[in-house]
Amino acid sequence: MKNRLVLLSLAFVLAVAAWAMTPAQRIGRLRSASLLMIEREGKDPLRVYSKPDVRPLVNLFKVDSGAVRGYEGGKTFYNLSFYRSEGSKPLEVLWVKSSGVWGFKGSPEGYGRNRDIVTWLEKAESR
Repeated sequence: MKNRLVLLSLAFVLAVAAWAMTPAQRIGRLRSASLLMIEREGKDPLRVYSKPDVRPLVNLFKVDSGAVRGYEGGKTFYNLSFYRSEGSKPLEVLWVKSSGVWGFKGSPEGYGRNRDIVTWLEKAESR
């Protein structure tokens, strides 16, 4: 009985691990976002509505851990919260540094680097 319980527990853990989302899958989920909240320290949050407005930013996020080599910590420049609709829980929250290095909230690890993300966000702020 004890062995059967151990095997069942192990099977459950393996099944959960197989269902865990990779960073690329997490970014892919953002394609359904229709609301983006941009937060920058010391400034009021900025909202960007509609999929056509959010989609160009989502397309800039490419998972490339090799591009992050030599990345040093530092202050988060932007926090981006992606929502499916008004009033829903965020699909994902990302942080972006001024160098373009980005990652997922709660994880200090950078998953890619693209300075165009910061440029896009700066343009959105100036609108």
